Amino acid sequence: MKKHLVKLSLLTLLLSQGALAGALRLSPINLAMDDDQQATTLTIFNQSAEAENIQIRAFSWTQDTQGKDQLSVTNDIVVSPSVVAIAPNGSFNVRIVRQTSGKVSNEQAYRIVVDELPKPNDSRKNNGNISILLRTLLPLFVGNDELLQTQDLKIINNAGSCQLQVNNRGQRHLLLSQVSITDTTTQRHYPIPINPVNGYLLPTITKYYEIKGLMQCDVNDKLRINSTINGKTFAY
Repeated sequence: MKKHLVKLSLLTLLLSQGALAGALRLSPINLAMDDDQQATTLTIFNQSAEAENIQIRAFSWTQDTQGKDQLSVTNDIVVSPSVVAIAPNGSFNVRIVRQTSGKVSNEQAYRIVVDELPKPNDSRKNNGNISILLRTLLPLFVGNDELLQTQDLKIINNAGSCQLQVNNRGQRHLLLSQVSITDTTTQRHYPIPINPVNGYLLPTITKYYEIKGLMQCDVNDKLRINSTINGKTFAY
């Protein structure tokens, strides 16, 4: 079956605090299912004094050879209901159902896309057409406890630029945070900007991060890599 890639070019907010907008809150913000689990629940809270219209969809999530996210239409995950109207100060539980079954050999990744839709008399509608006000992409992973996490981190010289190479050799995703390089001779630190946009590596993916300010990266025995991966601290 041919995959249809979807380009989500409207305003995208990747959650760090569980908020879609000031009035809306999502829980949980990191979704996970065991491969023997049929469904999970996403709760949307409307903390405003007005009703809110929300659309929820599921997409398959892959990454290309450059580590850039690719979303495509999928029938593996179904969201029910896909459009909800949430009363003021109310909440709604949305079911996220896995249509396939069986054990997975590599973690499967999806994005749950939550869109805030304008009200019928909203001035932000474009010439009578429905426009999306705010968009949130939540990660959804399907796997099991037997899947291994394995990664390689090393500093390389790429055409005169010092870069951190991260290779996900495992069977589950990596989420990098708080990554820095330390020169053990000078004790100078070189932090690498990592966020939920560029910090994810799906299985088999390799990414490169520029180490700004580091001029000499050929002497790796003097450079120490400190990182937090999937919530755990690693040093190389």
